[in-house]
Formats: sequence, C-alpha cells, structure tokens
Amino acid sequence: MIDGDTLALGDTRWRPLGIDAPEIRQSCKTADGQDFACGIAARDALAEMIGDSPVTCEQTDTDRYGRAVGICTAGGKDLGKELVAIGMAVPYLQYSDAYQSQGEAARDRRLGLWSGNFEMPNEFRKLN
Repeated sequence: MIDGDTLALGDTRWRPLGIDAPEIRQSCKTADGQDFACGIAARDALAEMIGDSPVTCEQTDTDRYGRAVGICTAGGKDLGKELVAIGMAVPYLQYSDAYQSQGEAARDRRLGLWSGNFEMPNEFRKLN
C-alpha cells in the first residue's frame, strides 16, 4: 500500500477505480474535534482489508500519473467498494459513479471520515 488509493503490485502502481482516499499527509477531525491522521488511517484500513490475501486488479484505464486504474480485489472483495462502504474513501464521481450508493450510505451512517469533518481529498491536493 502506498496510500489509501494506491497499490503497488510488482512494478505497477494501481489506483482502484472510482474512489478517492485522503492523502497520506492529510489530517481530518473526529466527531469531537480532535485531529487524526486520516490519510494514514485510510492506508491502514486498506492494508487490514487485504490482510494476507493476494490482490488482483483488472485494468480499465491509465490515470494522468501513469498509474493503472481498475477494479482491485482481495479475498473476494472489491477493495474500492469496501473502502467507500466503511467511509475511509469517497466515491470519485468525476471518474465513476460505481460506488455512489456506498458513499451515500457511509455518509448517512457517519462512518469513517464522515464521523467528523474532513476536506475532500481532491480539494486537499489542490491546496497542498
């Protein structure tokens, strides 16, 4: 895991399709206003999700950074879908609406990032 939405498999860097996770250096706020390292938490959630399972990715595109983009799975789970469902990534609607319903459910249930306040990862990148 490079961060919450970048995986290294061999020599290839992968970006799971349709998600955006906090940058590794990004900080968010908990429900009680405390800072927490949400970029690290997103990466750790991805690592925990994968565990010892092999990861496979099916490429659908290449992003502007040269990363392969696609559906990545481990242990029979779609990693992007699962990260959005637990609130540790948001649907990247600019590129895909595949996980929009999971994102809305996580927001409504105040899971993960949604439990406090956070800057959308794409907005954080613009400012930093």
